[in-house]
Amino acid sequence: MIEGSNDIIKLNKNKLKKAAMIFSRAFQSGPIYMQFIPDDEKRRKDLHILFEGFVCYSFKYGKIYATSENLEGIMAILPSETSNITTWRMLRCGAWKYPLKFGLKFIEQGKQIDEISSTIHRRIAPDPHVYLWLLGVDPSKQGKGFGSKLLRYLLNDCKKKNLPCYLETGKKANLSFYEHFGFEVMEEYHFKDMNLTLWGLLWNKK
Repeated sequence: MIEGSNDIIKLNKNKLKKAAMIFSRAFQSGPIYMQFIPDDEKRRKDLHILFEGFVCYSFKYGKIYATSENLEGIMAILPSETSNITTWRMLRCGAWKYPLKFGLKFIEQGKQIDEISSTIHRRIAPDPHVYLWLLGVDPSKQGKGFGSKLLRYLLNDCKKKNLPCYLETGKKANLSFYEHFGFEVMEEYHFKDMNLTLWGLLWNKK
């Protein structure tokens, strides 16, 4: 458990499917996922399959925390040692399903986004660091402070351990939220052929 976070729980294996479903609901309107799966109905129906792989990876190679057993808010974090999300590790977490479920265009776009995000990540984040891969709140619980609660605990832990924290977002509306907690926008990249922008942010309060 994150130090000093008595209300925060670390997810065990039997909560992973539910976590993937909550992430899929939280990110329905995320620009990256709308680009990946433009059809609204298919995204509502199948996005959880993508997040099952992400959650599996986070469980194996990092940690997943939630605000309570009800999973109102969830975050997936990775240490810098495993923050380079490799194809082989993702295949072990079920990514072999992705081309079958989402098609080759999804794979091509995903590869392009991953290459750029990995480049930005390496350029911005000093080692060691913590990678905040995912932070999501169930839509029915949004606006009640659950995301802030998770982020506050994470950053308190980073401060105690003298570690910077890196994240990226594809949603401009998220920038002010993260900046409120002390993150700085370090880089911005626009994918012209996808009408998508990616921001790399760093928190470094040593």
